[in-house]
Amino acid sequence: MSIGVYASALWLIGRVQFLASIADLATDETALMLELHNLAGKKSGK
Repeated sequence: MSIGVYASALWLIGRVQFLASIADLATDETALMLELHNLAGKKSGK
């Protein structure tokens, strides 16, 4: 599914204000953990 489908669904139910939180990278825990893992590897010289 594309983000357009989610955006349309949120708009239809009157919840389009939540679209910004979906796209917020700070709320993506998996991406944050991967980034921390990558930074830890760079720090240790891997």
